[in-house]
Amino acid sequence: LKDKQVQVIIKQKNYGVSIARNNGIKVSNGKYFLPLDADDYIDTTYIEKAVSILESNPKIGFVYSNVRFFGDINYIWESNQISLRTMRLFNSVTSSAIIRRNAYNQTAGYNPNMVHGYEDWDFYLSLLEIGWKAYFIHEPLFYYRKHGKTRNQIALHNHNYLYLQNKKNHYKLFFQPSFYITFFIYKTY
Repeated sequence: LKDKQVQVIIKQKNYGVSIARNNGIKVSNGKYFLPLDADDYIDTTYIEKAVSILESNPKIGFVYSNVRFFGDINYIWESNQISLRTMRLFNSVTSSAIIRRNAYNQTAGYNPNMVHGYEDWDFYLSLLEIGWKAYFIHEPLFYYRKHGKTRNQIALHNHNYLYLQNKKNHYKLFFQPSFYITFFIYKTY
């Protein structure tokens, strides 16, 4: 911790993960950042692969991968390439995407009103909404520990409330006529 490149926030009130992430990002100075919870970890090649993609395509705002769950259950969660259209319906991106700081700076950051979960989904919608693209690596490079009742399970329990909050946060995105036409055509088949 004495390394001058390490910034430590000694003490802050627990206002939730969104504010904690925003505070951590504010004191950092890298071109890219990776939110990583203390009980999870990443493959040794994740950062190198993601940065290579970000460096080669300036329209990419964030990079994510498949997930290897470990702990109480062990399996690989296969994600997919997302788009603004699919992200309005469900989230296929983990909380630990590697994000371009310049893209983050064009948003309000992680929304503090997403206290009970889905703060990452809400944030990715903010990036996609202003034109940033996402890139999916088809490898399990993020390792998510499953133990006890996880934050993700709590969020799923509050899904309806959190999904409505996402809709409020991104009103224009969700209440465009094209969204409903696509949704209702999908539902009728």
